[in-house]
Amino acid sequence: KKSVRVLWNDGTITDSVFTWYESKNELRITRFGRGFSLLNPSVTGALFVLVKYTEQDYEAFILNTEDDIQYYLDAFGLTPAETNRPVEFTKINPGIRERQAIDNFISNLTIEFPTSQEMSSAARKIMYDIYLNKAMVINDPDKTLLMWADAEYKLFRALEQSRYGGMITKGFNNVDDFIQIPWDNITAVYTSVSSNNKVSRRFRIETDKGKFDFSSAESGRLLKTARGYIGNDKILKNPTVLKRLSMMFKKKNKKGV
Repeated sequence: KKSVRVLWNDGTITDSVFTWYESKNELRITRFGRGFSLLNPSVTGALFVLVKYTEQDYEAFILNTEDDIQYYLDAFGLTPAETNRPVEFTKINPGIRERQAIDNFISNLTIEFPTSQEMSSAARKIMYDIYLNKAMVINDPDKTLLMWADAEYKLFRALEQSRYGGMITKGFNNVDDFIQIPWDNITAVYTSVSSNNKVSRRFRIETDKGKFDFSSAESGRLLKTARGYIGNDKILKNPTVLKRLSMMFKKKNKKGV
């Protein structure tokens, strides 16, 4: 016999007792306390999963739907006949562990969208925790880089779906609603102007999240509207070819090339 503390999936915590019966090869859990909600006929036939953290601390789950039970079995590669036994966490399907790690990363975010550096760092950590080891990084760096790139893509798509999936699924009333860039996020708008002061169809919007290129026959009107929201100092001309070449030569001269 031993006393344990169990956290159940409904949030209840019980100070229970484990009793092992050698003759029956059976472990029993007792002392759930009064009014324990999970002791009722509705969970008959459910799958009981007990997770050990320390000798005294455990977490228990009652899986009462076919989908939940099948998800658990698939995660550990088990059949329904193989449930009454210990299972090592490291045996869990790597693909499912990866999805869980991505979900945990997204659920713990306190900002709308992390920086590219933060996303890359998170993707690499997930890969290291689940798939990679130092030997593989050294012996097969090309494969490692491809795995990192794939992990970043998966993480970005999952976060994109989490943040904007509902909006995309419901659709948009018009084209203007399809692309929305808050004025406060815009750091600069670049466009080209010809010698006769004609504004180019193409323009670039730079934000604190990235750069976006657009093309419109009404670029002049759009830029005029933007100027009213973000100020004239953020509407900038693209440097001419001569100016870009001049800047390149100046950089080379500074380096002594």
